[in-house]
Amino acid sequence: MGSQLMPFFKGHHLHEITPRLLEEYVSRRRRQIVNRKGERRRVREATANRDIACLKVMFRLAVEWGRLEDSPATGLKVLKEIPNPPRLLEPAEVIRLLDAMPDHLRALVGCAVYAGLRREELFHLRWEDIDTRAGHVAAVSRREHHAKNYKTRQIPLCEPLKELLLRHPRRLGSPYVFANRNGRPYDNIDCSLARAAQVAGIDDLS
Repeated sequence: MGSQLMPFFKGHHLHEITPRLLEEYVSRRRRQIVNRKGERRRVREATANRDIACLKVMFRLAVEWGRLEDSPATGLKVLKEIPNPPRLLEPAEVIRLLDAMPDHLRALVGCAVYAGLRREELFHLRWEDIDTRAGHVAAVSRREHHAKNYKTRQIPLCEPLKELLLRHPRRLGSPYVFANRNGRPYDNIDCSLARAAQVAGIDDLS
Protein backbone atom coordinates (compact mmCIF):
# COMPACT_ATOMS: atom_id res chain seq x y z
CA MET A 1 0.00 0.00 0.00
CA GLY A 2 2.76 2.46 0.93
CA SER A 3 4.30 1.89 -2.50
CA GLN A 4 1.04 3.20 -4.03
CA LEU A 5 0.64 6.20 -1.75
CA MET A 6 4.14 7.58 -2.17
CA PRO A 7 4.22 7.88 -5.99
CA PHE A 8 0.75 9.45 -6.10
CA PHE A 9 1.32 12.09 -3.41
CA LYS A 10 5.02 12.68 -4.09
CA GLY A 11 5.77 16.38 -4.40
CA HIS A 12 2.68 17.49 -2.47
CA HIS A 13 2.97 19.30 0.86
CA LEU A 14 0.46 18.30 3.53
CA HIS A 15 -1.56 21.50 3.12
CA GLU A 16 -1.80 20.87 -0.63
CA ILE A 17 -3.60 17.54 -0.23
CA THR A 18 -7.30 18.21 -0.64
CA PRO A 19 -10.40 16.00 -0.27
CA ARG A 20 -10.70 16.02 -4.07
CA LEU A 21 -7.12 14.76 -4.44
CA LEU A 22 -7.81 11.96 -1.96
CA GLU A 23 -10.95 10.97 -3.87
CA GLU A 24 -8.89 10.87 -7.06
CA TYR A 25 -6.37 8.58 -5.39
CA VAL A 26 -9.11 6.16 -4.27
CA SER A 27 -10.65 6.21 -7.76
CA ARG A 28 -7.32 5.41 -9.42
CA ARG A 29 -6.57 2.74 -6.84
CA ARG A 30 -9.86 1.00 -7.62
CA ARG A 31 -9.05 0.95 -11.34
CA GLN A 32 -5.62 -0.54 -10.75
CA ILE A 33 -5.03 -4.04 -12.08
CA VAL A 34 -3.04 -6.43 -9.91
CA ASN A 35 -1.72 -9.91 -10.58
CA ARG A 36 -2.58 -12.39 -7.83
CA LYS A 37 -1.42 -15.97 -8.29
CA GLY A 38 -1.56 -15.67 -12.06
CA GLU A 39 -4.97 -13.99 -12.03
CA ARG A 40 -5.31 -10.39 -13.19
CA ARG A 41 -8.06 -8.45 -11.44
CA ARG A 42 -8.96 -5.01 -10.19
CA VAL A 43 -8.01 -3.96 -6.68
CA ARG A 44 -10.73 -5.06 -4.27
CA GLU A 45 -12.86 -2.70 -2.22
CA ALA A 46 -11.32 -4.09 0.97
CA THR A 47 -7.83 -3.23 -0.26
CA ALA A 48 -8.87 0.32 -1.15
CA ASN A 49 -10.59 0.66 2.22
CA ARG A 50 -7.34 -0.23 3.98
CA ASP A 51 -5.72 2.63 2.08
CA ILE A 52 -8.54 4.93 3.20
CA ALA A 53 -8.14 3.83 6.83
CA CYS A 54 -4.41 4.47 6.65
CA LEU A 55 -4.94 7.93 5.14
CA LYS A 56 -7.44 8.84 7.85
CA VAL A 57 -5.00 7.80 10.57
CA MET A 58 -2.10 9.70 9.03
CA PHE A 59 -4.04 12.93 8.63
CA ARG A 60 -5.60 12.62 12.07
CA LEU A 61 -2.09 12.42 13.52
CA ALA A 62 -1.01 15.40 11.41
CA VAL A 63 -3.79 17.41 13.04
CA GLU A 64 -2.91 16.16 16.53
CA TRP A 65 0.73 17.10 15.98
CA GLY A 66 -0.18 20.58 14.79
CA ARG A 67 0.91 20.09 11.18
CA LEU A 68 -2.63 20.69 9.84
CA GLU A 69 -5.68 22.50 11.12
CA ASP A 70 -8.16 20.04 9.63
CA SER A 71 -7.92 16.61 8.07
CA PRO A 72 -8.79 16.45 4.37
CA ALA A 73 -9.68 12.79 4.88
CA THR A 74 -12.52 13.45 7.33
CA GLY A 75 -15.25 13.09 4.70
CA LEU A 76 -13.54 10.33 2.75
CA LYS A 77 -16.09 7.54 2.51
CA VAL A 78 -15.23 3.88 2.64
CA LEU A 79 -16.31 1.70 -0.24
CA LYS A 80 -19.09 -0.82 0.07
CA GLU A 81 -17.46 -4.21 0.30
CA ILE A 82 -18.80 -7.44 -1.12
CA PRO A 83 -18.45 -9.97 1.69
CA ASN A 84 -16.02 -12.77 0.97
CA PRO A 85 -15.75 -16.03 2.86
CA PRO A 86 -12.95 -15.73 5.42
CA ARG A 87 -9.68 -17.23 4.25
CA LEU A 88 -7.43 -18.99 6.70
CA LEU A 89 -3.80 -18.03 6.34
CA GLU A 90 -1.34 -20.73 5.42
CA PRO A 91 1.29 -21.48 8.11
CA ALA A 92 3.99 -19.83 5.99
CA GLU A 93 1.81 -16.73 5.56
CA VAL A 94 1.28 -16.50 9.32
CA ILE A 95 5.02 -16.53 9.91
CA ARG A 96 5.65 -13.89 7.23
CA LEU A 97 2.88 -11.66 8.58
CA LEU A 98 4.17 -11.89 12.16
CA ASP A 99 7.72 -11.17 11.04
CA ALA A 100 6.52 -8.08 9.18
CA MET A 101 4.54 -6.63 12.11
CA PRO A 102 6.09 -3.94 14.34
CA ASP A 103 7.53 -5.36 17.57
CA HIS A 104 4.86 -3.77 19.76
CA LEU A 105 2.00 -5.29 17.69
CA ARG A 106 3.40 -8.72 16.83
CA ALA A 107 1.90 -10.45 19.88
CA LEU A 108 -1.47 -8.78 19.23
CA VAL A 109 -1.66 -10.37 15.79
CA GLY A 110 -0.42 -13.62 17.35
CA CYS A 111 -3.36 -13.58 19.78
CA ALA A 112 -5.73 -13.16 16.85
CA VAL A 113 -4.14 -15.92 14.79
CA TYR A 114 -3.31 -18.51 17.44
CA ALA A 115 -6.02 -17.83 20.07
CA GLY A 116 -8.83 -16.53 17.87
CA LEU A 117 -9.44 -13.45 20.02
CA ARG A 118 -11.83 -10.93 18.51
CA ARG A 119 -11.01 -7.28 17.91
CA GLU A 120 -12.38 -5.89 21.20
CA GLU A 121 -10.97 -8.83 23.13
CA LEU A 122 -7.53 -8.09 21.72
CA PHE A 123 -7.62 -4.38 22.44
CA HIS A 124 -8.84 -4.89 26.03
CA LEU A 125 -6.67 -7.87 26.95
CA ARG A 126 -5.01 -7.35 30.34
CA TRP A 127 -1.87 -8.90 31.76
CA GLU A 128 -3.95 -10.49 34.52
CA ASP A 129 -5.83 -12.42 31.80
CA ILE A 130 -2.68 -14.26 30.75
CA ASP A 131 -1.27 -17.22 32.67
CA THR A 132 1.82 -18.54 30.90
CA ARG A 133 2.48 -21.11 33.63
CA ALA A 134 -0.98 -22.64 33.41
CA GLY A 135 -0.84 -22.17 29.66
CA HIS A 136 -3.99 -20.21 28.89
CA VAL A 137 -5.28 -16.75 28.03
CA ALA A 138 -8.72 -15.57 29.12
CA ALA A 139 -11.17 -13.50 27.09
CA VAL A 140 -12.93 -11.70 29.93
CA SER A 141 -16.25 -9.86 29.86
CA ARG A 142 -15.99 -6.58 31.77
CA ARG A 143 -18.12 -3.50 32.20
CA GLU A 144 -16.25 -1.47 29.56
CA HIS A 145 -16.37 -4.27 26.97
CA HIS A 146 -17.57 -7.82 26.62
CA ALA A 147 -16.24 -11.07 25.25
CA LYS A 148 -18.03 -13.19 22.67
CA ASN A 149 -21.60 -13.96 23.80
CA TYR A 150 -20.82 -12.03 27.00
CA LYS A 151 -19.11 -15.13 28.40
CA THR A 152 -15.60 -15.28 29.78
CA ARG A 153 -13.66 -18.14 28.22
CA GLN A 154 -10.17 -19.59 28.46
CA ILE A 155 -8.08 -20.43 25.42
CA PRO A 156 -5.01 -22.68 25.59
CA LEU A 157 -1.69 -21.01 24.83
CA CYS A 158 0.27 -22.70 22.08
CA GLU A 159 4.05 -22.43 22.27
CA PRO A 160 4.44 -19.85 19.47
CA LEU A 161 1.92 -17.53 21.14
CA LYS A 162 3.43 -18.08 24.57
CA GLU A 163 6.83 -17.02 23.24
CA LEU A 164 5.35 -13.93 21.59
CA LEU A 165 3.68 -12.86 24.84
CA LEU A 166 6.78 -13.49 26.93
CA ARG A 167 8.80 -11.26 24.60
CA HIS A 168 6.11 -8.57 24.40
CA PRO A 169 7.13 -5.31 26.19
CA ARG A 170 4.98 -3.96 29.00
CA ARG A 171 3.75 -0.40 29.13
CA LEU A 172 4.55 0.80 32.67
CA GLY A 173 1.48 1.78 34.65
CA SER A 174 -0.97 0.24 32.19
CA PRO A 175 -2.94 -2.96 32.83
CA TYR A 176 -3.42 -3.50 29.10
CA VAL A 177 -1.21 -5.87 27.16
CA PHE A 178 -1.50 -3.83 23.98
CA ALA A 179 -1.39 -0.20 25.06
CA ASN A 180 -0.44 3.00 23.28
CA ARG A 181 2.05 5.51 24.68
CA ASN A 182 -0.72 6.94 26.89
CA GLY A 183 -1.35 3.53 28.44
CA ARG A 184 -4.75 3.19 26.80
CA PRO A 185 -5.85 0.29 24.58
CA TYR A 186 -5.36 0.57 20.85
CA ASP A 187 -8.56 1.10 18.89
CA ASN A 188 -7.21 0.63 15.38
CA ILE A 189 -4.16 -1.08 13.87
CA ASP A 190 -5.45 -1.24 10.29
CA CYS A 191 -2.63 0.85 8.87
CA SER A 192 0.12 -1.25 10.50
CA LEU A 193 -1.63 -4.49 9.56
CA ALA A 194 -2.05 -3.44 5.94
CA ARG A 195 1.60 -2.42 5.73
CA ALA A 196 2.73 -5.75 7.18
CA ALA A 197 0.43 -7.69 4.86
CA GLN A 198 1.97 -5.94 1.88
CA VAL A 199 5.49 -6.73 3.07
CA ALA A 200 4.44 -10.34 3.68
CA GLY A 201 2.97 -10.62 0.18
CA ILE A 202 -0.60 -11.10 1.41
CA ASP A 203 -2.81 -8.81 -0.65
CA ASP A 204 -6.19 -10.29 0.23
CA LEU A 205 -6.00 -10.14 4.01
CA SER A 206 -9.36 -9.16 5.50
